[in-house]
Amino acid sequence: MVDELNLEWARRAMPLGMGWQFSPSGHALALHSMFHENSVYHENFMACLGVYFDDDRSPLHYVHDDPGCLIHPLGWVSDDEVLLSVSGAPLGSDPVATIYAYSLPSGLSRHVTDSEDSLIGEGGLPGTLPAIFQAGRETHFVTIDGITGARRDHANFDAAIGGLDVYPLFGHAPSPDRNEIAVIGWPIGDYLPEGEPHTEINSQWSPILDEPSIQNMVSTMPDGSRVAQRELTREAKRKTPHRMFLLNRSGSQQEIPGSAKARRPLWSPDGTLLIFERYTPRDPTTSSGSISEVWAMRRDDLTLMCLGACSPIDSTVMHPSGILFCHLEDASIPTNEDHGRARARSSRWCTFKVSAGEIRPV
Repeated sequence: MVDELNLEWARRAMPLGMGWQFSPSGHALALHSMFHENSVYHENFMACLGVYFDDDRSPLHYVHDDPGCLIHPLGWVSDDEVLLSVSGAPLGSDPVATIYAYSLPSGLSRHVTDSEDSLIGEGGLPGTLPAIFQAGRETHFVTIDGITGARRDHANFDAAIGGLDVYPLFGHAPSPDRNEIAVIGWPIGDYLPEGEPHTEINSQWSPILDEPSIQNMVSTMPDGSRVAQRELTREAKRKTPHRMFLLNRSGSQQEIPGSAKARRPLWSPDGTLLIFERYTPRDPTTSSGSISEVWAMRRDDLTLMCLGACSPIDSTVMHPSGILFCHLEDASIPTNEDHGRARARSSRWCTFKVSAGEIRPV
């Protein structure tokens, strides 16, 4: 199946946007569309969703009525209906994202639910969305039905997730068998003492809006204002960088070694590998700028493998067949005072086959 699968259509579509979700069959790709199909730049591109197909059908574009809204594809109900998060709020306020289901055959959308107090993860089983629900000091893992909007509690994870401050932006992902969840966060209480200065090691956002690894989460609107999904200033008071934890439905919690400043966990379809991106400041005495990398972790023994440096955009997406797309920089171009932008400009989409705990280029 994989050898016969032609994914060149996906490689052609991906440079046109960011934030990607393959349909359950893998024959359609939903993404933030940065261009119309005639390649003319769309000034409100964050309000534009593109759906690209592996046949000759023209891409569809869904533009929300309010140009101040951000649209993000979250998953699919079926091959005919894609789930979208639609939000828009000034930095520092608590946004209320609304989940819609958009029908490709009819071009109509329907309201699914409001995600206030919930952190919605991407992907999940077709028809459901993984979510972390925060009510006061309590945190719970739930799934949201893509048809009815109903929340289903998964109390078996409460003991494990209750010991974490969950990171607000960089994602969480349940394993395919739903026995584990990869979550980005900190142990509760991981704050600097009052008055202790921030350092290059512990400062999470300095300054907030210029951190390369969150530029895709911070958008400039047509009126010049800048927006993000959550308030970030409090994260600068942490003792340690955020990292990735595996939560088990038995209530146990396991920190992943080498996952400082990890983001966007992504499981292989068979659950044997966990892919994530990681941001690491470079040593200022030897180089400038910072680096984002794509890593793969073998689940059975927690072995880490670096796949290469990546652009500071959402740089990974998994096809249902087990093909991983990574937007990797050209390592042959030296890092310089341009903060790696020369390498980033020459980035290209690379593909890997992931299965049985192994990963190989294809």
